[in-house]
Amino acid sequence: DTHATATFPRLTAEPNANNYRASSFWVRNVNTWRLRSAELGYTFGKNESSKNLIKSLRIYLSGTNLFTWDDLDVDVDPETLSRGYPVMKTYTVGLNMNF
Repeated sequence: DTHATATFPRLTAEPNANNYRASSFWVRNVNTWRLRSAELGYTFGKNESSKNLIKSLRIYLSGTNLFTWDDLDVDVDPETLSRGYPVMKTYTVGLNMNF
């Protein structure tokens, strides 16, 4: 009799009422902090541009899905809890000029 020491529910391919019972066995409390997006930029004024040929100049750096901190003991996306592809990070560097 192993039900007292079992760590997972019994797996069976046979019809079994236990397979359809509501259960909180797979529910996890996941404390998560995620920096989803950030942008850092600077706009130069007319006085700072060279010989006033450029009316405005802006440079920026932005990112998406930069950091995720969680208390899970496995490497998964805490929002979907899927072990598929990792969350993709995106970095963008840009330059806007108006003449």
